[in-house]
Amino acid sequence: MFQHRFFSCLSAVRLVRRSLLTQLLLCLLMPIWLTACQGFHRAHSTSATSTADLQQLLQLMSHRLQVAPKVAQSKWNSGKPIDDAAREQQILQAVGQQAVGQQAAANAQDAALALSFFQSQFDAGKLWQRMLHAQWLAVQHAPFSPAPDLQREVRPVLDDLTPALLQSLKAVQAQLCDVSSQNWLQQQGVQLMDHQIPESVRIKAIEPLRCHPV
Repeated sequence: MFQHRFFSCLSAVRLVRRSLLTQLLLCLLMPIWLTACQGFHRAHSTSATSTADLQQLLQLMSHRLQVAPKVAQSKWNSGKPIDDAAREQQILQAVGQQAVGQQAAANAQDAALALSFFQSQFDAGKLWQRMLHAQWLAVQHAPFSPAPDLQREVRPVLDDLTPALLQSLKAVQAQLCDVSSQNWLQQQGVQLMDHQIPESVRIKAIEPLRCHPV
């Protein structure tokens, strides 16, 4: 009987020790688990925010490119060249000044990205215009009636989109070179833009968003 009680007491002591050790381990590991969970939450939240910002930017890019056929029709009727270097330079100069702001040295990289981005939007739009002019030339297309008014109907839309695009670009710039952002652009970027826009035009527009390490 005594021996049975002895082993019972010994077993109880061991259980208490195990319980204490378990509690001690939990106390030691809990901060690590909490830190890991918080880190995962922050990473997931940042990734979701970055994706939403990229989607917004792609939508604005699509809106701008959707104006290209109207520009092409206007220039088809007027016979004006598709390239308008003076207007492009005017827009790029304004964009560069807005991107730099008050701290030129700190924001030089912002300005470089903004200039590259808008130049690609110009080039993508002109690419689509040339494709349309080639199609119309092949069938001897008659002048469009009524043709969009470049000054009153088309350029105001483009001018309104410029600051919105610049703001949206700034929103994604900090995460643009993240692996998750680049993977998302690779997989979804071209697909999420308006499919009425030729794929080669969409690829051209997205090109400056590809991260090029400095």
